[in-house]
Amino acid sequence: MQVPVAQLAHDLEAQILNQGSEEVSLTVSDVSRPGLQLAGWLEYFAPERVMVIGAAEAAYLEHLGEQVRRQRLRELFAYDIPCVIVARGLELPDLVAIAKETGRTVLQAPQTTTVFLGRLVAYLDDILSPRMMQHGVLVDVFGAGILLLGSAGVGKSETALELLQRGHRLVADDIVQLQRRDSIIVGKSPSLSRHLMEIRGVGLINIVQMYGVGSVLDRCNIDAAMTLEPWQSGQTYEHIGHETGKYDIMGVDIPHLLLPVAPGRNLAMVIEVAVRHLRLRERNAHGAIDLENRLRERREKKEKSGC
Repeated sequence: MQVPVAQLAHDLEAQILNQGSEEVSLTVSDVSRPGLQLAGWLEYFAPERVMVIGAAEAAYLEHLGEQVRRQRLRELFAYDIPCVIVARGLELPDLVAIAKETGRTVLQAPQTTTVFLGRLVAYLDDILSPRMMQHGVLVDVFGAGILLLGSAGVGKSETALELLQRGHRLVADDIVQLQRRDSIIVGKSPSLSRHLMEIRGVGLINIVQMYGVGSVLDRCNIDAAMTLEPWQSGQTYEHIGHETGKYDIMGVDIPHLLLPVAPGRNLAMVIEVAVRHLRLRERNAHGAIDLENRLRERREKKEKSGC
């Protein structure tokens, strides 16, 4: 990913000491502290990582003679390093001078090295994580992120509106921005449509203005997907609930339910029940298991009685 140097400095609250190019190429979220490299050991060096120099590295550079120090920095900057960030607001004039010679980007951050490293890794994880847009509605129901899917006009927004009336919260309507973080999918609304919902026949409504700030969330983890579709005669729908389908989002499988839409069916209530059911499944306690246990007990009784 190409990130403008000015944006990187702004996002990390850092100062630009030297701008080697207009953009920084970020490919991995791993970060290096180049202690061994400054000592002259360049084996196993990963030049694709952002480098952070703290008090220990700065003290070692100061310990070296000027000629050796400059030579080590030239050897280091001979690699195509994305950028070097100096923590603690340290002043390293030789490093900046060699960076200007070699066209490398150097930033300066005021935070301590440990604090800045944590912030930097979290920033890189966020900016480099896979993203995609999904047509649907995302709601928080009993603390579970539910992604409502289905064709246009099937009733996703109306169902979400009914869930809001029942005390649940809206995250995104119509377009959901999805982001993968390890094995977790996070969903949020694009900034342009945040807290807005389109109700056919009414138009756009502002959920915060209508229901208050407690009715919305900026983002949430997606725990399940539920597809709404018009009830189709002859279609087989789940009756027992022993097996739960899966829905793939960027390589992560999440539980998936198919919910038929029919006149008079209260989908908001069905979704509430489905969320409670999924929570019970996580504890291996739900109706399908109860039925299996009862059937097993009946078989055992028959076997004992010899019938």
